[in-house]
Amino acid sequence: MSSKRILVVDDDPSARLMFKVKLEAAGYLVEEAQNGIAALIPIKDAVRDLAVAGHPEARTQASGADRVLEKPFDRSALLAAVGSLVGAGA
Repeated sequence: MSSKRILVVDDDPSARLMFKVKLEAAGYLVEEAQNGIAALIPIKDAVRDLAVAGHPEARTQASGADRVLEKPFDRSALLAAVGSLVGAGA
């Protein structure tokens, strides 16, 4: 499994689950937060390679964004964006 750690931030539990399942299947370690404020706690506690946020305010609160994918997007677009930012999964 990859050592790349990704924080997924989205207020929709089903969206977080979808991100988590797809990213873990690609070999990434995934943690979740329900909003940008909640995301700040894990960011302070450990280094993450990438944060994936579902809403503009979450992206801003979770320390900015290097790339934005507008919803809806497909699995290949998500994995291509993640891979280009942190490298391929397992």
